[in-house]
Amino acid sequence: MAINQNSRKFRPRYVIKGFLHTESPLFTGSGLVVPHPEIKRDDGPVEVMAFPRAGDTPYIPGSTIKGALRDWAHIHLQDRTILEKVFGKGSSEEQQGSGGRARFMDALLALKRIEPTPLPYWDSKRQTYVEAHVCIERVTGTAAEKMLYYQETVPAGVGFKVEIRGKADEGSLYQEVAFILSALKGFTHPQNPILLGADTQSAKGKMYWECENILFLDKDALMAWLKRPCPLQDAYRNAHLEELHHLENLSKSVETTLPDRPLTVSVTITFDSHFLVNDPPRPGELQEKERNPESDLPDMKPLLDEKGQPSLPGSAIKGALRSQAERILRTLFEEGDHNRAACHPGQEDACKPIQDISGYERLCLACRMFGGPGWKSPLHISRFKCIDPGRETTQEFLAIDRFTGGGAHGAKFNIRAFYRPKFQGTISLDIKRMKNAEKDPSWALGLLGLLLRDLKEGDIAFGLGSSKGYGTCTASIDCWDNANFQEEVRNGLESLRKEANKTRRP
Repeated sequence: MAINQNSRKFRPRYVIKGFLHTESPLFTGSGLVVPHPEIKRDDGPVEVMAFPRAGDTPYIPGSTIKGALRDWAHIHLQDRTILEKVFGKGSSEEQQGSGGRARFMDALLALKRIEPTPLPYWDSKRQTYVEAHVCIERVTGTAAEKMLYYQETVPAGVGFKVEIRGKADEGSLYQEVAFILSALKGFTHPQNPILLGADTQSAKGKMYWECENILFLDKDALMAWLKRPCPLQDAYRNAHLEELHHLENLSKSVETTLPDRPLTVSVTITFDSHFLVNDPPRPGELQEKERNPESDLPDMKPLLDEKGQPSLPGSAIKGALRSQAERILRTLFEEGDHNRAACHPGQEDACKPIQDISGYERLCLACRMFGGPGWKSPLHISRFKCIDPGRETTQEFLAIDRFTGGGAHGAKFNIRAFYRPKFQGTISLDIKRMKNAEKDPSWALGLLGLLLRDLKEGDIAFGLGSSKGYGTCTASIDCWDNANFQEEVRNGLESLRKEANKTRRP
């Protein structure tokens, strides 16, 4: 049977090329753990959660980029018809789902960092370093047993090549391409930027989008290719200048909605004494220390960022704030009362995983605000940048023998730390997302106000050695004297007392 060629409609193709540059550390789990030859314990090399790799270099899976873009576009861009054409739509009881017209290719490593890069276990070939994370036992304040883990992380300053390919109806080609360009601009959105990967609440995954080129394969280009066979990718033509202007105007005209802006406060943390987030020594450094005990290698040294400045990780800030929040919540009740204001992880009253929003109210208040099993934290910590490193110093320590009162034999050590550094960043609370789960989440504003007060007054310490006076700090908060902010906090405190009483268990 002959096929009627005229019945087939030609759909023009397009290719969008560009780069995603990391502005903060990025971790996207691959589901694999690999042994690290330099990090060892008594039983052998430590296993590290691996970043996805193409050969020896990292890449960002296309599914990661597509999912983040679709979620952001669903919230911010109004044209649902083009959204479903580009990204696809899920099935429902009424209709069957469909795939999207756009294909998001894996983003391969394209731009490397300028050396040297003072990051722990830095691999210049893979452009990754290793982050060590430890969970803090909430009651004792010390490291939880068997809760040390490692992640292979891409630092700020690395670029990935992005390529998006697709086809569109001839009459809506420019509208669909402009829609994707509008979504890509979400990476640089000033208020609600797209974040990639894991641990985005602790300032990971901030990217910068740079468009390199836009290509089209229209009917004329296709006919020229048929007359002069060559690889199909060579048949695509560069977008004309007029087309680029038209796409830019269309992307600007895409109707956007700005969701309720999270409550965001700008915080400047000034340390009053020494500050240290420890970067454990490498095996080579330990061997050098053993060979030459008089060397200037410190026993403990500060963790540095990619610029060689002292680093205050967002996870460290969030962990300290959570510990303080749990102490506050537990003091709302008299001793002996059983409550669900703050659970104890690892114990019988620990919050159980929830499967959907209907289980939200079974979470304690601490888990609702800082995240719990099945619930992503609505509290976001930006990357705190060092605006003044202070002075780098080395301090000598000698442990005292508890019986003799003299120096303990072999217990001399030293610490290299920064004296009185200063950091600046933001803390945000997404109240709107909490409103989707509970009727009145204003209690979280009251708890946040108490935390900011304690931070401002120097009741929260960060980093290692708080018992030695390390990590003590005060903070300045930009909206602290704002009348509207103070009113919200006062109302939130009253709501916090009522909500905490509701969480009492019989």
